[in-house]
Amino acid sequence: KLPFKSLRDIRILLLNNLCAHLTKQSWADLCLLAGLAGIGEELLFRGVIQIWIENVWGISAAIIITSLLFALVHAITPIYALLAAMISVYLGLSLDYDASRNLLTPIIIHGLYDFIMLNLLMYQYRQLTAKKDETQNPNSLRNP
Repeated sequence: KLPFKSLRDIRILLLNNLCAHLTKQSWADLCLLAGLAGIGEELLFRGVIQIWIENVWGISAAIIITSLLFALVHAITPIYALLAAMISVYLGLSLDYDASRNLLTPIIIHGLYDFIMLNLLMYQYRQLTAKKDETQNPNSLRNP
């Protein structure tokens, strides 16, 4: 909802490409998708890459390099890559928040973020398609 063209472009890109393919999925399906993304990406980026780089060059370099790699994987637009890098820094720091270095923390944060965003996008997509259907067929019955 922020008045920035680059953010609107990301929203439109996601609505047109991602949401169109997920339109028949339930919230439980979106939860599973978000959970699998959180688990898979955090195991790779925080559990393997960040730990490996940290052992070689230290925690600061590990978080920066891992976040740059995370941004490259999510580079659907330059702004989206920047946002992904910032989220990745947060996720990297969440891994090192306590001495246990439990991967469950960034996995839960990542999965919850993805789940919320997918549901918000799908809600917007369904509203837009309902408006479009209504304007194309104004004589159709509306659901009560």
